[in-house]
Amino acid sequence: ASAYSELSFNFDEEAKTASVKDIKSTASSGVLTIPEKIKEDGEIYTVTAIEDYACYQKTCITGIVLPKTITYIGESAFDECTNVTSVSISNSVEYVGANAFRHINEDAYTIEGNGKYLGNSENKYILLCGNQDTTVTTFAVQEGCKFIVGVSDTVCNFSAVETITFPSTLVGIGDYVFLNSSLKEIKLPEGLISIGKMAFRGCPATSVSIPNSVEEIGSN
Repeated sequence: ASAYSELSFNFDEEAKTASVKDIKSTASSGVLTIPEKIKEDGEIYTVTAIEDYACYQKTCITGIVLPKTITYIGESAFDECTNVTSVSISNSVEYVGANAFRHINEDAYTIEGNGKYLGNSENKYILLCGNQDTTVTTFAVQEGCKFIVGVSDTVCNFSAVETITFPSTLVGIGDYVFLNSSLKEIKLPEGLISIGKMAFRGCPATSVSIPNSVEEIGSN
């Protein structure tokens, strides 16, 4: 297993938080378990984030275990980690960047109703990372899902979807998620907090309902 000594961090001395910046090229092969807290120069820091591209293309990683302190997972954080066959993510996650878990091993996902999910033993549906069947016209996001992760600005996993049902647990929709999809109506759930850039751009929807709970909407 990869010890945190094989990781590089950035530190916020005022907030006493740390973010994973990189994993060393000499890291041993195995499950990457991110610690909740680390000690640096005699100070204790809480690990709250995985930065953009932090573990990009690190094929030494075979599994990922993230602690409950992680709230932010950056763009392409684990993109191209092709040997990852298991992922455990806490309910505490609030934001996940585009391509964060793109091109990991398909065995890592829980498949339900054509959705590709990542979560943990208590909630398998925390992150929706894609649609296994891109020809379906109706899609229901599983209850328990907190965040829908965008893939890229050139690929839409939901291109044929005309009707979608969102759960009450959803707090975030990532960048590009429904870009150029076929959605005819967009009815977002109360409790949703953030909508990423170009999340619904190009949709033919004639009806859009945005709840008062939304605090952030990305460009376009």
